[in-house]
Amino acid sequence: MSHGVKAAPGLIGFAAAFGAFGDKPDVVMSGVNLGANTGRATLHSGTVGAALSASGHGIRGFAVSIASGDPQHWETARLVTDHALAWLLDQPLDERVLNVNVPDIAPDRLRGIRPATLASFGAVQAQVKELGVGYVQLSYTGVEAEEE
Repeated sequence: MSHGVKAAPGLIGFAAAFGAFGDKPDVVMSGVNLGANTGRATLHSGTVGAALSASGHGIRGFAVSIASGDPQHWETARLVTDHALAWLLDQPLDERVLNVNVPDIAPDRLRGIRPATLASFGAVQAQVKELGVGYVQLSYTGVEAEEE
């Protein structure tokens, strides 16, 4: 069974853990997110946040992103998601969070699936500026970085 919910992803993972949608799920899947979740900002990603929130309550969490703002190859995302989900379900419960990034390429161009650590860069640079007592301004700019 699956549910589509309009709310903050982390909150949805939390609500699922407490039976908001029926029995406690075996897996909370989040995504497919547009744009890769590969750098340190991944820790602030809503998509990954849902998986982390679920994991904190003993549920396997699974976040999927496609490396494009305008994806053309959804069949590749489906193929990789199916493979990764089967792998995740075969792991011990203590291996609970999986963050998958799918390239936006045709399935026949896919060269395999491999584990990776977080990249040292992010696709977005954030700045925090104090605007007065009790007020801050957050700004984000895209970053051109060599893929690792």
